[in-house]
Amino acid sequence: MTLCAIAAEAARGGAAVLYINLESEDVELHARIASNLLNMPNGRFHKQEPEEMLRAGERLSKYTFSVRDLIDSSKPSDIRRAVEDFKAGIGRYPDVICVDYLNEAEPEKDSNGRVTSYKVMGDNLKELQKIAKRINCVVIVYRVEVPC
Repeated sequence: MTLCAIAAEAARGGAAVLYINLESEDVELHARIASNLLNMPNGRFHKQEPEEMLRAGERLSKYTFSVRDLIDSSKPSDIRRAVEDFKAGIGRYPDVICVDYLNEAEPEKDSNGRVTSYKVMGDNLKELQKIAKRINCVVIVYRVEVPC
């Protein structure tokens, strides 16, 4: 919920926001962000009448945000592809990338299918840092646990 609120505030401030979801269904996360932008309780968003939903869509059209579901495949290359897809669809790179539950990200593998690093989390964070530097954006990551 906190990361959705952060994404909504960034969009409200004029940022183009890409929310990358590695844990749950993107429809629910989209509804949470939209509810924040519309200043309505989250549970009410899905219960709107058709006319209300149309008005909500009109009000949301001034914001630039997208939720991308990477539950099935969540390697750094998939995240890079999501960023490029965002640019292709929106016409610009995101200003803010939110990554929900980074612990679910998979490591890149070599051509033999082996994990290329024992430091999976650190490597994935480095990949996000490279993306942020390349497109000049902010990356906000939720749920990073590194075993001791």
